[in-house]
Amino acid sequence: KDLEEMEMDPGAAPANYSADHRAMENMLLFPDEIDTPANGTIQENFKGFRAVGELSRTSWDPGEDLPQEYKRTFQYRDFRGLYRRTLKQLEAWEAKTLKGEAPAAQPGEHVSIRLKNVSPEVAERIEAMMQSGAPVVLSSLLRHENKRSVLNMVLDRHPALPEQQLLRTRDTFELHMAFRRFRACPIFSHAASKVGGGSSKQGKYLESNFLLPRIPTQATVYAPTVWPNTPILMFRSKDMRLAATGSTTMVDADRIILKRVTLTGSPFRIHRATVVVRWMFNHASDVLALA
Repeated sequence: KDLEEMEMDPGAAPANYSADHRAMENMLLFPDEIDTPANGTIQENFKGFRAVGELSRTSWDPGEDLPQEYKRTFQYRDFRGLYRRTLKQLEAWEAKTLKGEAPAAQPGEHVSIRLKNVSPEVAERIEAMMQSGAPVVLSSLLRHENKRSVLNMVLDRHPALPEQQLLRTRDTFELHMAFRRFRACPIFSHAASKVGGGSSKQGKYLESNFLLPRIPTQATVYAPTVWPNTPILMFRSKDMRLAATGSTTMVDADRIILKRVTLTGSPFRIHRATVVVRWMFNHASDVLALA
């Protein structure tokens, strides 16, 4: 219903109608469909893709063809269980501090803090902030929050952002999560397109080229570990305008995000359940590759 309410009439497009708006309309009207390129073979134009039948019965190796940098990400065996244990430890420590059994600064107390092993660049930035009167926020980290992994979140496009301003996947945004602020290039995927069942119980998410209005969308980034249900503000890096809001969900380095392409052609002859399609394959090797 939300997609039907969006303006999809190309004839009413303004003069500054960009190619990105055309691409978004094509994504909504013809999801994942693409005409077979006339130049080159399918193996050349779609290198890295593979032919699949039913998506729910197909499995992927999460460690297949990963870059070397990906090995530095931390992988959790049981992230939800670790999250529950960490909360219990935090609650137990807070109970001890209220009873005075654990050393901790109480609200309203003045404390003196000494930072060790701080680089000269960071020390100069902190000193400049203090001299200018800017607030300096000091926060402790829970266990494992210093480890970098693959962070997943659910985002909603902010309603105040005009629909003419598109939010593309892999664009640079600034993310605010509690006291953390960093820039990242999130990959958007459909939260409702998790495919399971069949002979494969592996969860799969389909990549989305844009963050659409009124449609909750998953976003995946390289980031420090952040526990679930942490509020998120996402700003456009070029003008720091609020683009989306949401919350963190899971830290999962084995999440499967798929980019699906459906080749199309022109029907030439239709007889009951048999269809002859033209211009779907331009080379004999293409038929053998997808057979």
